[in-house]
Amino acid sequence: MTTNHETPQARLRNWMTYYGVAMLILGSLAIIFPFLASAITVLAIGWIFLAVGIVRFIHAFKVKGVGNVLLRMLLGAIYLVAGIYLLVHPLAATAALTLFLGIFFVVEGVIETIFALMNREMPHWGWVLFDGLITILLGVIIWTSWPASSLWVIGTLVGISILFSGWSALMYRQLVPGDGAEASAV
Repeated sequence: MTTNHETPQARLRNWMTYYGVAMLILGSLAIIFPFLASAITVLAIGWIFLAVGIVRFIHAFKVKGVGNVLLRMLLGAIYLVAGIYLLVHPLAATAALTLFLGIFFVVEGVIETIFALMNREMPHWGWVLFDGLITILLGVIIWTSWPASSLWVIGTLVGISILFSGWSALMYRQLVPGDGAEASAV
């Protein structure tokens, strides 16, 4: 029988390392294969909507009042229909989601730009302005290249998010206090 003499801090540091490396690999793969990552993302959202729809529909029978039951059933049905649509038509769903993201980024960028210009007395307001302008540019690129951008946008954005999650996990790992074993080994 072997005993584990690893401290909780060492286990956390190891876990953060494995997690960070795995996320870096998965994020890189999503960026390298953005269409596959887009399809997987849309299908995952479809399954989640389907599950939420079933739970909401079942929960509708646990509440009191005909109006409450009907409204909860309606919400459940909306989730079910959306989930089924995403699962049955993932390409169309990917295209629609991409168009929405393009429009969303333009609107978000305009709002951030206006906010920055209205708050020029704020320290570092130029960074907010820069963020707004870049967000507008990203939205315009997505929007003007749509529907072709549907092949890469969602997967690339998800990949970038996963990549940064992995990187931040590896950086966070450095903040976990050691157990003193590292210092005594020196």
